[in-house]
Amino acid sequence: MIVLVKRKFRVTIEDRVYELEVEVEDIKGYIEQMKRVLESSLSEVSEALVSTPTPSISISTGNAVRAPLSGRIMSIKVKVGDVIRKGTVVAVLESMKTYVEVRSPRDGKVKEILVKEGDTVKTNQPIVILV
Repeated sequence: MIVLVKRKFRVTIEDRVYELEVEVEDIKGYIEQMKRVLESSLSEVSEALVSTPTPSISISTGNAVRAPLSGRIMSIKVKVGDVIRKGTVVAVLESMKTYVEVRSPRDGKVKEILVKEGDTVKTNQPIVILV
């Protein structure tokens, strides 16, 4: 939206003084208005991001907790010997700039961790073995 403001100018041409009133774009007012709009929009977006839960997925075949999708392991949340319950976050992976919690599909004890932080995994790749 362009804001028009009336401005008065005094112009001298060949020793004659003319007074003009024209409408001009008020760039400063426009910039201030856009700044207010953007600030209010950014606060709404940041509130939405804070209230959005982290996605979580669990896939299991037998004793393996598997990666639900391809990505990079950002953190391992369990260690060998841990007794965990169904739904426990065993790892966090990053895929397409989204962090995904990988949860255990069942109760069990961590027998082996097959990946380390920073590893790249493929969809359905085993990452933790439970007993």
